[in-house]
Amino acid sequence: MLNNLERRRFEMMIRVKDFIATRPEQFAAGAAGQLAATVSATVTELNQYAGEKSSRRSDSREKQNRKSDAREALRESLNAISRTARAMAGQVPAASEKFRIPQSLSDVTLLATARAFAADAVPFQADFQAYELPPNFLDELRADIADFEAAASERNTAAESASTTLTVIEEAVARGMAAVMALDAVLKNRYRNDTASLNAWTRASHVERATRAATAPAPQTSAASV
Repeated sequence: MLNNLERRRFEMMIRVKDFIATRPEQFAAGAAGQLAATVSATVTELNQYAGEKSSRRSDSREKQNRKSDAREALRESLNAISRTARAMAGQVPAASEKFRIPQSLSDVTLLATARAFAADAVPFQADFQAYELPPNFLDELRADIADFEAAASERNTAAESASTTLTVIEEAVARGMAAVMALDAVLKNRYRNDTASLNAWTRASHVERATRAATAPAPQTSAASV
């Protein structure tokens, strides 16, 4: 899915491609032919990239949700250990000092805290189990750490992939717009005495303005002025 401006420019390029297709003999060679080929190639690219953008955005959201779930599971494990350590303070004073959770938890701080808990809890396993943490609570904590690390890595990869697709789309739109604007100059010269063809080109090459509520319709403009 393209953003609003990209979509409007893409729709214009499709109209330009259709305009060219009705006059193939006029775009068989020379600068007009080269520019027409660029527009056609850009339309093909954008058809592909638009689908990729939608797919990768959906994948990025899915990976973000998985990361959020993994983060919450890790937080819950840390909270259980910290809460139990506070309850043990009267009998095991050293434990309550070791298992404090920082108020501000970035991903890096969360993982560092979790790893510290996993290491520091080893000498106190029997004490924690006496307060009814499950016998495998450290295994569960280590599994939560690994799951969060994997989810964070997957999210970063998905975000990078989505960002790359956005960049490719921006570059393709810019390339197509440049070709249309150059073609606009060529065809205004070619059709200077052909009003019907010039009007047809103007209709094909204008980019619709964004819709605004309660405003009068904006006049059509050619791609060269957008």
